[in-house]
Amino acid sequence: MRGGRPGTEVPGKVRAPWRAERIVEWTARVGARGSSGCVAYHHCVDPKPRPNHERYLAILRSMTPAQRLRTACELSDVTMSLFWEGMRHRNPGLSADEVRRRGLEQLATWRKSNS
Repeated sequence: MRGGRPGTEVPGKVRAPWRAERIVEWTARVGARGSSGCVAYHHCVDPKPRPNHERYLAILRSMTPAQRLRTACELSDVTMSLFWEGMRHRNPGLSADEVRRRGLEQLATWRKSNS
């Protein structure tokens, strides 16, 4: 095994297709569990009722790729609008430039933590 001792792979960190099988084997052998306590989240019972989830999935499946992309972009725009509105609301005494600077710092912090 390259890059470490046997059994030290981290589930979800697939760097090459041939490693995927090893990770699945490792997960099965060690019984690695996610934050929900389940080996694989999709096998767990979702505690939140989602009465319209199947309808939502059907709508997504009926959309063309261009429609799905447009919808994703619209959701991204709405999310960013809410973010900036929240920044202005939480910092009412700051100038627009200072709110922008602090918002960009916050976005940079989030991007670093998610990479």
